[in-house]
Amino acid sequence: MLKNMLGSWKNRPVQLFIIILGYVISILVTSALISGVQKKIFEFNESNFGKLESRTAMYLYNKTKEKYDTNTLDVLRALGKTAEVDILRLDNEEVRNGNKVIEGEVVPFYYENKPDWQPALYSGRFITPNECKKNDKKLLLGIGLAEDLKLKTGDFVSFYGMSYEVIGILGRKYMDTNFDRAIYIPIGSIPDTYITKLNQQVISRSGEESQLNINILYRVNEKNVKPLIDSTSKKFNSDFKYDVQANVNLKVSFDEVIVDVVLVSLPLLIVALINIISISIFWIDGRKKEISIKKALGANDRYIKKSIEKDMLLVAAISSLISVLVQGILFKVVEPVVNNYRFTFNLSWINLCVSLFLAIFIGYFASLIPVKKTLEMSPADAVKVN
Repeated sequence: MLKNMLGSWKNRPVQLFIIILGYVISILVTSALISGVQKKIFEFNESNFGKLESRTAMYLYNKTKEKYDTNTLDVLRALGKTAEVDILRLDNEEVRNGNKVIEGEVVPFYYENKPDWQPALYSGRFITPNECKKNDKKLLLGIGLAEDLKLKTGDFVSFYGMSYEVIGILGRKYMDTNFDRAIYIPIGSIPDTYITKLNQQVISRSGEESQLNINILYRVNEKNVKPLIDSTSKKFNSDFKYDVQANVNLKVSFDEVIVDVVLVSLPLLIVALINIISISIFWIDGRKKEISIKKALGANDRYIKKSIEKDMLLVAAISSLISVLVQGILFKVVEPVVNNYRFTFNLSWINLCVSLFLAIFIGYFASLIPVKKTLEMSPADAVKVN
């Protein structure tokens, strides 16, 4: 098929170049726009610590103002049997690698089942539910901390005098996230010295009275929270209450996602698709004489249509491969710059497949009218086509 197509185009190399270039640019723009939308959705989910319908940010406290003597970590373990629970809004703490000391945001967590959402993983792996239950001395570091401390997965870092293996690094290349300076550590492996400080932060004391006041992220839907909290209250003989928080750290709002899609990406996408339509019409218009001569020599309409469809499929495939190569090069060369302008050349199978489908689908239907008009010409008119 490639040989036949090149043979039919050998006398029109400039036209073939223009057509492939037009397709490449359109597919590249479409793919980059889809990548940009994916990036914004990713940032929205990261900003919200997951899907809004699958987690609840809350302020947990005990209602009674008598002495609070319940083990808070045991309470969180009980909640973590159902879904992941994270402690948020704690003071920054130091982690050490040799003589290098850096502060990060500590996020103690616990789960006995794999969460339905986890932060972006730059390298390594997540802590398994079994490792979490066994209180293994392992943790996850944000990419910002890992780079500052010159650590990679498999290395060890010191936290409150205790050594932990870094089994995963959180974050994304060329993209800021909420987790770049986070220290994710299982609740059960927290050093005793830090537990003392943690209790000072989450338990308010006034004379003989004390009260739990802690911000947590519970990965269950809000409507399912109350029965779980009530059950925990009965288990620990304490009157736990909670206030749902509007957000955790909303850096990217849903409105921003809509604005990026509707006001920025959609107009450019329409321009790219119009370009595909124009290129397709130009392509068919340039082949009028060839099509008419084939018709004059006895080729039927079905054969001619099949020939055009094969050529279009091949041109789209070649253009897509070139687009992948170009986008890969652009990602390595200019991604750090374009990311500052809410744009990305990050490539995925999704945007590649969607871009290729749009190029073939739009291009094919755009060519139907000029092909139909050309096929309606009588064989005698073929010699009149310039």
